[in-house]
Amino acid sequence: MMKQKVVSIVSGILALLLAVGPWTLFQACPTTEKVMKCHWCCRAVIPVAIILLVITVLQLLIKDTKLFRKLSLVGIVGFIMPILLTTLLIGGCMKPEMACNVVAFPVINTLSAVGIVLQVIGFLTKEK
Repeated sequence: MMKQKVVSIVSGILALLLAVGPWTLFQACPTTEKVMKCHWCCRAVIPVAIILLVITVLQLLIKDTKLFRKLSLVGIVGFIMPILLTTLLIGGCMKPEMACNVVAFPVINTLSAVGIVLQVIGFLTKEK
């Protein structure tokens, strides 16, 4: 049960960082009169992060290990989505030296990868 709580809390922190990070801590390219692709990509990450926050709150509230494992599967898919958004679905600026490609997307992808690992750990948690 303690491992599940740790997985949930840390995953929730990662989801919160995914929601606010691209606009505060690890900003993508600045918006000018021309809005870049990375702006829309970072905006698309927000609803995914909110869904992940809801999943982690539910994981904290439930006591049933089977339900926790099912939510972990949904969490795995949820943490895969920001990686898909930044790499395949929307992407960022064409120039590799732009802020989205150097800072924002690597941080988003790293946070997501850690979230995937945590949710896999949560899924593999044995029933008692």
